[in-house]
Amino acid sequence: MPRESLQPWFLRSPARFYVLLTILHAIPALLIFLFGVGYLKKRALETAQFQNRVSSVLIGQALQEVFNGLTKYAESFASRPELLQALESGDKESVVWQLNEMVKGNERISRVVVVNARGLLLYDAPEDLTVAGADYVDMIWFRQASTQAGTYLSPIYERTSRAGGTVIAIAAPIF
Repeated sequence: MPRESLQPWFLRSPARFYVLLTILHAIPALLIFLFGVGYLKKRALETAQFQNRVSSVLIGQALQEVFNGLTKYAESFASRPELLQALESGDKESVVWQLNEMVKGNERISRVVVVNARGLLLYDAPEDLTVAGADYVDMIWFRQASTQAGTYLSPIYERTSRAGGTVIAIAAPIF
């Protein structure tokens, strides 16, 4: 029987020694690499979150400006003497023409409706016969515009007309 060497197993051959030495050097390098990757990932995530917050603020400000402009546009349109006179005289052709002009005058507006104090549709542009005489009394924009002073900006909701889609209503009372 061969006599066992008193040397540790890794010193019994140069190949074992060099493999062990390589492994011992690779482990700290691997740990440093993994730490570095984790750190870079964390920094990239923090940077992305910061950029998202900044973008959200900027988008919010831009949307606020858009809706402020649309609100002013709706308010000024609702107080137009020509519109008020046409509504008072019941001149449907003139009212519808002016409502169509409002839609044409601003690409962000897709539809305009005029409802009476009970929430019944009187006029709309573009005209949609599928909602003729519709009752809007349960719509949040009607309830809010009927009970508060000033113009009301609704939350996003599903459109009731055949055009479908989601919309935000700007309700400006006409006096």
